[in-house]
Amino acid sequence: MVTFKVEERPLVGKIIFRGNKKWDSHKFLEEMKTSPGEAYDPAKLNDDLDSVRKLYQDEGYPTVLVTSSTQLDSETNKLSVIIDITEGDQIKVGVITIQGNQAFSSQKVANQIKKNREGEKYQPAELTEDLKTIEDFYHDEGFLKAVVLNHKEKLSAARKRVYFFITIQEGVQYSLGDVQYHGNIQFDDSDLKKALNLSPKEVLRQKDLDDGMKKMKTLYADKGYIYAGLVPKVDYDDDLKKADITFNVTEGQVAYVQDIKIVGNYKTQDYVIRRELLINAGDKFEADKIKASAGNLYNLGFFDEVNPEVEPGDAPGKEILVFRVKERKTGTISLGGGYSSVDGFIGNLKLEEANLFGKGQKVNLDLQFGASQTSFDIGYTEPWLFNTPTSFGLNFFDTTRIYTTAVPDPTYGSTQFYTEVSVGGSISLGRRLSRFWTVNTTYLLENVQIKDVGQYYQTLGTSQFIQASNSSTSSLTPRIIFDSRDNYFDPHSGWRHQLSLEVAGGPLGADNNFIKLIEDTSHFIPLPLDFVIGEHVRFGAAQGFWFAGRGYSDVPIYEKFYAGGTDTIRGYNERTIGPVQGGNALFVSNTELKHPIAGPLRGVVFFDTGDAWTSPYNVFSGENQIQFGAGVGLRLTIPGTIMDIRLDYGWPIASSLPATAAPPGGVLHFNLGNLF
Repeated sequence: MVTFKVEERPLVGKIIFRGNKKWDSHKFLEEMKTSPGEAYDPAKLNDDLDSVRKLYQDEGYPTVLVTSSTQLDSETNKLSVIIDITEGDQIKVGVITIQGNQAFSSQKVANQIKKNREGEKYQPAELTEDLKTIEDFYHDEGFLKAVVLNHKEKLSAARKRVYFFITIQEGVQYSLGDVQYHGNIQFDDSDLKKALNLSPKEVLRQKDLDDGMKKMKTLYADKGYIYAGLVPKVDYDDDLKKADITFNVTEGQVAYVQDIKIVGNYKTQDYVIRRELLINAGDKFEADKIKASAGNLYNLGFFDEVNPEVEPGDAPGKEILVFRVKERKTGTISLGGGYSSVDGFIGNLKLEEANLFGKGQKVNLDLQFGASQTSFDIGYTEPWLFNTPTSFGLNFFDTTRIYTTAVPDPTYGSTQFYTEVSVGGSISLGRRLSRFWTVNTTYLLENVQIKDVGQYYQTLGTSQFIQASNSSTSSLTPRIIFDSRDNYFDPHSGWRHQLSLEVAGGPLGADNNFIKLIEDTSHFIPLPLDFVIGEHVRFGAAQGFWFAGRGYSDVPIYEKFYAGGTDTIRGYNERTIGPVQGGNALFVSNTELKHPIAGPLRGVVFFDTGDAWTSPYNVFSGENQIQFGAGVGLRLTIPGTIMDIRLDYGWPIASSLPATAAPPGGVLHFNLGNLF
């Protein structure tokens, strides 16, 4: 018989901190893994002591001492953990002296330091990286042999400041000489030089050389040569101040995809993912197709993460491609309320599933109720009809909206309103022609009633005249779309163009005869330091026409264009730019500069401009003056979703409109979803 004698680890009782003045114990407990009530683990406690030391060191306490001791209560088998802290002095960086520099001022060189800057907290653990940033700066200015020869630190007598003495050997600033390639077969020298994108006789910057090498490797990887290597041999001529580069190329063999695995999709069916891939088993292992496939998957909106990975295959030149995905919540059942600067306070009941049964189909039921809008909307979308890239959609709606306008004439009070009730449905059919090109057509049948028209709108012959009406529209709207954005939900690069032409009435029947053309373009450009600039332009033109049996009908008020407000020109109240009863022509331009703040929160600076006109023929007639607005905003992506909360504050710029349209103090705009 074998007997095992075990002795339980004591539990952690109290954790006591002594000697700490900078922070109270709560600050340390937030960083520690050791906690009361758990089994005592000496290794875990050592890690915790390191965390406490790092807190102090990051705040400029380089000499902090952190030790621990324990006291066991034998009756309860609980261990009191005592952590003694000797903080020492907080030290800040004093004057930084640069020596040996000639090409750049001492201040410019010292400014390259990221952590240990003058006046900042002294962080010795970061000093090696700071010195490297100085060398990188020189290398990126063409001083490819520049080095930090040495550095010294001197502590002040009061132990409050540390002074740096950094000695640099700059060397020569090199320009690019000859570039040669050895071993390349698949690509000509001219192809590689084009990818390298360096010009002879110009300053040879290390960052440009590194970027060029990445592009040359990408050139090979996009053709399946993922094993290709390029080793640069640099010959320096200090007298001529030039550097000749010879790239020794090892192309290796073409890699092929042995198999494709999908990992992490617990809900989404494999075939829904595979049909979005631009690469198949047996194809060349082409990096551009893999990257584009990952983009397609992310743009479905079903995944928080899409990570392509590579596993070795059964033989040389064979690789297994793995798409590792992390699914996000695609179903929504919510009952709540909110506020929109367009519709005011609204209640909402929403049921939506964007990935029904994991098959990629979308269904939605949306009820909204509020002082200015009540709506019912139900829809269904099949993105791959009959297992082909053909989309099919159905939608039914019933909406009552009250439009309110601040009026300048006190005779009618401060505001006037009218009510619009629309009931109808649509059916759409689309086809994906390629990765970027899509066409679709929507048939709409809708009845709209204009009623409860305020007295301000009832004076016949005035520009604000709105007539009560009850009419139906039967229309067909073909569209062509080009979309090369890298991310549909938070784009950083690419274009999106949409051109649509709605034809209503005529042989399609119903009451209204009109044609409506809309061109909508967005462009996104990545900038240094994680900035992104986005530009959006929207043109619209509409015109009624005569048709036998029904005569001529103008564009109905609910199909006209309106400018001003949350989704057009910020800094103005809703629908206050252009004709009161809407225009038959529209121009809107929105420019936004975005930058991440923290996590899903992003900041925006914007500039908007535009106007609406009674007729497309009046755009250049001087009928209205183009309006401008600018401001700042925030974008918050709701965690676990792709939905953005949009908050903007805009101001009108040199506007000729009355204060009811363009308040001098600006306008707060709040809504859901991206503007473009």
